[in-house]
Amino acid sequence: MIMTDMYDALKGAGLEVYMPGQAVGECRAPRILLADAGVIPHGKTLGRHVFYVTACVPFARPIEAAGTLERARAALQSVTSVRPTGETSEGETDDTTKAYCISAE
Repeated sequence: MIMTDMYDALKGAGLEVYMPGQAVGECRAPRILLADAGVIPHGKTLGRHVFYVTACVPFARPIEAAGTLERARAALQSVTSVRPTGETSEGETDDTTKAYCISAE
């Protein structure tokens, strides 16, 4: 399964990785959230499966978010079934977890 391969590659790179609903509490160290965003239809019979890789860091260390996301991108190069789109979100804050996050598709 692609998601499992992605998870294993990220963990193998030494990153703290969570699936949806696993990350609980305040963000105290850089972490990666991995989410399946479903399939975007393309044509009549084709579709593109989309995954989001989100790097979150504590509020006090927002400059680390981009580096954490780049480490994740580098780790995912070993997963040949995944092609990054190059899309990256603007940084967002999560008041619940006290984190600054950016995502890549």
